Amino acid sequence: MDHLHHHCINPLDCPLDDVKFDNDVRFARRRNGLSDLRLRWRNAEICYIISGDFRRQGGRQILNLGSTCIKRSTVLHESMHAAGFVHQQSNPNRDDYIDVKEENIGSNHLYNFDKFSPDDVTDYGLPYDVCSITHYDECAFSKNGQKTIVPKTEPNCTMGDIYDLSPTDKLKVNLMYNCTQGK
Repeated sequence: MDHLHHHCINPLDCPLDDVKFDNDVRFARRRNGLSDLRLRWRNAEICYIISGDFRRQGGRQILNLGSTCIKRSTVLHESMHAAGFVHQQSNPNRDDYIDVKEENIGSNHLYNFDKFSPDDVTDYGLPYDVCSITHYDECAFSKNGQKTIVPKTEPNCTMGDIYDLSPTDKLKVNLMYNCTQGK
């Protein structure tokens, strides 16, 4: 199910169990410590976070949740960015698994499909994951209704319409943060 707890009109009112990674990584409400994920509710149409390993950012990230973000999948997607992960289709090996149809992407959105260098991101030796919660759907940022991402093999999911972390997402979080639970 892709909804937050039934009484969550504002995601900040939701139980933290609604947005957990099912491993040692936990989000906690701020107490007296310095390490936290700060959530900011914004009455806007966008949902975003500046990607980065929150350990290197002083333990703080601001997750901007617009009015369209009242979905567990969106909060998990943005939380993966807070944890330091980029969009799956930005991985350096993406061309082996998907075709990006730039002719169908609006010029002001092409940056969303930039590939990172292998020096900037790692896949931890795991396969490309079209079922990742960080993967865009096949018509993301389309200027003409045509597909912008075409998988080279048929995925076993609806790409970009994922409600939870994939097994590969969970394993990457475990590897990045040296977790033992959930492996």
